[in-house]
Amino acid sequence: MSKSTEVMLNEVISAKSEAEMDELNENTESEDFDKRLKKHLKRKGISLNVLADLTAIKPSTIYNLASSKKTGKQSTTKARIIKIGFALDLSLEEVQELLKLAGLKELYAKDDEQRWIIYALTHENPETKKTYDIMELDELLNKKIKERKLNFELDEF
Repeated sequence: MSKSTEVMLNEVISAKSEAEMDELNENTESEDFDKRLKKHLKRKGISLNVLADLTAIKPSTIYNLASSKKTGKQSTTKARIIKIGFALDLSLEEVQELLKLAGLKELYAKDDEQRWIIYALTHENPETKKTYDIMELDELLNKKIKERKLNFELDEF
């Protein structure tokens, strides 16, 4: 697994010379969105076609995401990354990392809708006693929309 940003920052700060920094750079694998996505897919044993089915994202879009070094804001959305995260049963930290690698903002706990997404990524569904899936997240958000009059659609991130 890759080093956390905090660990890497401490290594950079404590480097005593350019030579140490050169060594740190050689020993640090820079990871792009596509590599990280492929690692998650491999770990879960899921193909790109299955991921497309699980997320209801067009297969061509999934293939583009998996072959693009930097997806950028033009090629993907926060909603797509969240759907992928739920389909692959990723942790909050893993979803946040994918969002950053995609050039998108992380989930923000001060936002009503995103707070519920964070909750669903970090808690079990009390009805199923399992982690939330994307359909259960959609139901949860729709319930909260009705309760609190939230104006939110998962596809509108």
